[in-house]
Amino acid sequence: MTVQTAVSAKDIEVGFLSLQPIVKETPLEKDHYLSLKYDCNV
Repeated sequence: MTVQTAVSAKDIEVGFLSLQPIVKETPLEKDHYLSLKYDCNV
């Protein structure tokens, strides 16, 4: 059984704001191995 639910921009904003005090911001780091393997920036 498959259920599809539409997610609005407002839903995303509400989720972001509710998680903001809980989730710590982490920096992105380039993965050199995967970048070389797939010839792109990962």
